[in-house]
Amino acid sequence: MTNDDSDNRISTLCHDLRQNVAAGLMLTTERPGDDALPDGVRERLQLAAEQLRALAEALAAQSIPQMRVTDLADLAAECARTAASAHDVRVALLVEARPTIYVEPSSVRRAVNNLLDNAVRATRSRSVEVHVRCHRGYAAVEVHDDGLGFGTIPARTGWGLAQVRATSDAHGGLLERGSSRTGGTMMRLSLPLPRGVPGRAA
Repeated sequence: MTNDDSDNRISTLCHDLRQNVAAGLMLTTERPGDDALPDGVRERLQLAAEQLRALAEALAAQSIPQMRVTDLADLAAECARTAASAHDVRVALLVEARPTIYVEPSSVRRAVNNLLDNAVRATRSRSVEVHVRCHRGYAAVEVHDDGLGFGTIPARTGWGLAQVRATSDAHGGLLERGSSRTGGTMMRLSLPLPRGVPGRAA
């Protein structure tokens, strides 16, 4: 198979996926009478819609990566809800600031999701913390767990860090690891704050 054949197959697959995602978004759009549904059902529909929108954004980025002004606190909150639902853990979100950054949001979302995936696999108490703040001129997302730390947790826990580092490097950011105040590991993804666009107070 030539590279052109492979590219055509990928383009066709992305086109088909976009159609399915669009149909899913239509099905999860709020309609009259939905307020009568149980709270848990409405929450799952909202989460499904968020995931479909994220997939649509990722598919669009495959063809033309799009840099956008993004509220990092909103993005982190979306990732926290996804992790809590997907892994059945408690994810506490602490927003110290609401930094607005200029990034390619689908890759940043994947990076935060990967950090959360690692944290929920490492945690001993079935709970993790996500902190959003401004740090040394950067907008930062910190993910804290109370696990035993790198090297003492299952090997799969390290999955995804290569993508996180690639996203950090692509945006001129930093990926740092340290000790968490909860007794485990803290991973911090820091992305540059645009000049003249300070983070808003939480």
